Amino acid sequence: MENLIEQTTDYEKERRNNERVLRRQLFRDLIEGEHAGDLSERMKSMQPFGRDVTPCGFTIFIVELNRYGQFQQNFSPSDQNILKFAVMNVLNEIINDHHMSGWMEWISSDKLGTIVCFKEDTPDNTILRTVGEKCHDWINEHLRISLTMGIGSVVKKPEEIHSSYQAASSALHHKLSLGQEAVVMSDDLPGQSHYHRYQYFQSMSQFVREFRLAGDGWRIRLDAIFQSFINDNLRNEEIHLQLETLMKILEREVGELSENLASKFKGKLWEEMWTSLIQASSLHEVQRIVSDWLTELFQTYVSVNESKSYRALIEEIKKYIENNYSNPDLSLKHLSDRFQISGKYASYLFKEEFNTKFVDFLVHLRMNRAESLLENTNDTIQDIAMNVGYANAITFGRVFKKVVGVTPGDFRKLKNTEKKY
Repeated sequence: MENLIEQTTDYEKERRNNERVLRRQLFRDLIEGEHAGDLSERMKSMQPFGRDVTPCGFTIFIVELNRYGQFQQNFSPSDQNILKFAVMNVLNEIINDHHMSGWMEWISSDKLGTIVCFKEDTPDNTILRTVGEKCHDWINEHLRISLTMGIGSVVKKPEEIHSSYQAASSALHHKLSLGQEAVVMSDDLPGQSHYHRYQYFQSMSQFVREFRLAGDGWRIRLDAIFQSFINDNLRNEEIHLQLETLMKILEREVGELSENLASKFKGKLWEEMWTSLIQASSLHEVQRIVSDWLTELFQTYVSVNESKSYRALIEEIKKYIENNYSNPDLSLKHLSDRFQISGKYASYLFKEEFNTKFVDFLVHLRMNRAESLLENTNDTIQDIAMNVGYANAITFGRVFKKVVGVTPGDFRKLKNTEKKY
């Protein structure tokens, strides 16, 4: 009798295991669209939603555990299993509360797939979103687990479930640009992406230029790049690719300036930053991570620039001004573009080296040259004005009188009178 009982128990255990394997395989076939010809018959046979349930439609929920690496670090394997089991129970209970049935399987270590069966009329998107948000809020509050849920399109037949799964998966791939950490529905997705890679290369070049100028313009450029991610509805992978490209361009431009700067693009801290970026569950979080890292890099970059001897640079700028003072467009902006430094930094260097402002230095050069031309040539006042960098005689005359004390015409008369005696 004991042997018979043991054999019966073993047989029942094997039968349940076989049934579990068959159910899991059916689940896979449904979401992947495999063996479409017999899906309906297999569902009728296994009755995964209960014996008395006649489905009138389906949709797919995919629950993705955010920051899964951190989840694994914070919990032991047994606690992870308990928490995953709790996630399944919470979602199943909320689905049942809305007169639907759920069939769940973990399709990967961090993703729970759920086929939702409608027992009555097909619910609208508002109800489906409510189910997802209730699940998210409860789990976030009580289990302290961050998750994102993708909800697929509504379909009528088992053979169409794979299309709902594809839509839910696509929704998750847009969670960063859509800016919805909790629930992303496939109907939220844009009809088409306006993603143009060449536009991002242009934006990145402008960003790097501002970064090298050592001003705050790079922060504005960075904000614009992230806004473009939203406007273009980029997939998560596309956002990561664009940021990786940006980092490579930046490394090429500034990494060669010093070993300290080059080290910022490799090593443990770099890997930790990039891992956090990949695991981020919202675009706001991605931008914060990138901005914090760039701020630290920028501080190092400025320090490297300031630690170098500026005398060679300022002498080069001084010679450039002496050779180009007649250019009416000569300004701090012009110098910043020419020497790849910020206008504020150029002004600071001038003040430190020559104890004078850039504008005063430039005016002094122009007025000295103007005095020589007025005294030694018969050129008109207008010609002299243009020769020393002024567009018209009026502006030139006003500056000349302020610096020299007399008008250009009176200065010439005075010099001619002195020559007679």
